Amino acid sequence: SVLATKLAALNPDVIVATMTEATTANLIAQSRLAGVKAQFVSTTAVVGPGFLRIGGAAVEGTVAPADYVVGRPDKVNQDFVAAYRKRFNEAPDNWAADGYTAMQVALRGILAAGPNPTRQAVRDGMAAVRNMPSVIGDGMFSIDDSREPAYNMAIVQVKGGAWDLAPK
Repeated sequence: SVLATKLAALNPDVIVATMTEATTANLIAQSRLAGVKAQFVSTTAVVGPGFLRIGGAAVEGTVAPADYVVGRPDKVNQDFVAAYRKRFNEAPDNWAADGYTAMQVALRGILAAGPNPTRQAVRDGMAAVRNMPSVIGDGMFSIDDSREPAYNMAIVQVKGGAWDLAPK
């Protein structure tokens, strides 16, 4: 609450909070109680149900980058959402989509390695993933030449108590 009081006195336009989802949600809630009207921006660490549950109405309008948006309308994503809801009785979050995508990359690596896979063959198969239909980003996922994941992240905003695509 001391930090929230100091933030209110500064009257900033934007506050970037790069902490865990619980810490960020609490900071925003306390700041709102102290009268802070600033736009809050955070990281992928907050894009999940815990942030929304902890922060409640106070986190409305918070903006963050995200690997995943549950409402993306393409078939690959909607099939994933339906299967996830059936299995877990809730919508998938950013972390579920990241894990699912990681396993899809691993599966492609194993399949590419052939009937007698070696560690090197699986690694090479994973490194060769290009333009794989995916639930994260804009729907296409690749591994670049530096073995880094390559996809376009979404910018999301809390609207009506849920994460949704932010207006452009």
